[in-house]
Amino acid sequence: MITIFTDASHCPNTNAAGWGAWAKRDGWPQGIVIGGPIRTEVLNSGEAEIAAMANALSRLVKEDLLPVGQTIMLQADSHRALQVVAGAIPEAKVHQHADSVPWTGTAICLSPLEKRAAAVIKEMTAGRTIYLRHVKGHRGGGGRNWVNRTCDQIAKTHMRKQRAQRK
Repeated sequence: MITIFTDASHCPNTNAAGWGAWAKRDGWPQGIVIGGPIRTEVLNSGEAEIAAMANALSRLVKEDLLPVGQTIMLQADSHRALQVVAGAIPEAKVHQHADSVPWTGTAICLSPLEKRAAAVIKEMTAGRTIYLRHVKGHRGGGGRNWVNRTCDQIAKTHMRKQRAQRK
């Protein structure tokens, strides 16, 4: 199994956004951290969050770090992003954690960016078992809270770079 945490940062004034992710696969001694700018105009944080998932999965596939058949646990602090994925991949299983905020359903009225990101996620995860988990964001502590904060910091760094280029 590979566990992938994603987060995004969005500037509503410039529509700049960045993403950050952490991934750890069974057999790896430690997780890896990746991130970058979201290279299209992003209208809101929901779009940024689903684009972060699509970008992370694309990078992992491109770098041959996500073997075919690998089970994936996608974790995010965005209900909207998880609902978009659940709609795109109906066979994905919600895997709540004791510290997760429960969520159900699928997102409706997707924006064009959300539709494109959902299609990328569906393509990148084809032939794999997918689990979805909500992670409470912006909390202290170690473990998954450290990972979420790290992804958030990476996303903010890339959003700020994008924002500076747009001003």
